[in-house]
Amino acid sequence: MSIYRDLLKSDSETTSQGIITGLRGEIEKIAGFIDHQRNKGKKSFLFAATERGEGNTLILIQTAILLSQLNSTKKVLIVDANLRFPAVHTFLGVTVGHGLLDFLKDPESDLPYQKQTNNLDVVVAGIKEETRFEKSGLGNLNRLVESAVKEYDHILIDSPAVRNFADALVIAPVVDGVILTVAAGLSSKGIVKTAIKSLTNAGGDVVGTVFNRRKDEIPSFIYRWL
Repeated sequence: MSIYRDLLKSDSETTSQGIITGLRGEIEKIAGFIDHQRNKGKKSFLFAATERGEGNTLILIQTAILLSQLNSTKKVLIVDANLRFPAVHTFLGVTVGHGLLDFLKDPESDLPYQKQTNNLDVVVAGIKEETRFEKSGLGNLNRLVESAVKEYDHILIDSPAVRNFADALVIAPVVDGVILTVAAGLSSKGIVKTAIKSLTNAGGDVVGTVFNRRKDEIPSFIYRWL
């Protein structure tokens, strides 16, 4: 599904206390789509941008917050797998500490999550010792997702931009679906098509795109299917 929306007109920070005013209606559509996919047995989603700086992390966080607010009985997990430029901890105001990097080294350990609210947890990237995310870590990431789906209703994973690094291609086959963020003025149609093709060829299922920071208005009822 392609969701064409003007989601972010600023890079304002948010916390787990609420959704940025004015964005709630748009984020609800993404959250609603993800919640519907849970009924089909799909819980884990990778949020990836085509280029760095397209607002992908903030969109993921806003979606996770709303999912946790819509139903207090459903548990939501954010995983910061953007080991190149981790930012989830900054947006949420949590400590870096123990995180995904530690789990990848010791996949038999418990999920290194930090609690945000009663039903919203986060796994931060952790303290980075290396800048590369190798394919050898894929099996360990599989373990994290397999463990998380037993405890959580929604798992949202952040990653570096597809065009800049191969990390998203490594993660894509591990999750149930990929949501691609595209920002107006940054990525051309050809670049977006290439990103989708790369994710698909890697074994990922690109279930939708989010068109971010659009200058002209598109009515809320317009949807286009891939």
